[in-house]
Amino acid sequence: MSERTVPDYLTLNDDYSVTVKLSRPYDENGVKKESITLREPTAREQRQFSPASDKVSPAQLGALEEKMLASLADGVTPEFLGNLAMRDYGRVQTAFSFFTD
Repeated sequence: MSERTVPDYLTLNDDYSVTVKLSRPYDENGVKKESITLREPTAREQRQFSPASDKVSPAQLGALEEKMLASLADGVTPEFLGNLAMRDYGRVQTAFSFFTD
């Protein structure tokens, strides 16, 4: 089995967190954010943000994902994540995928 390639915009840290370099700076409450670091979730946290039923709309799934990612991130809100450009939101999703390999 081959090693997974790490994109140049991600840094896998010694503490098992992942830092995402954003494609552009964003303002979060007057603070310029150029990167976001996600810590690894626990199994309990993963379950906490899983939908309660299979009748969940895509918008509801997206909101759950934003809440979960924000809870793992360093000082950002779900609203901040929801306002990222799609390229940068995709980078955050890719970073999360390194916790589930």
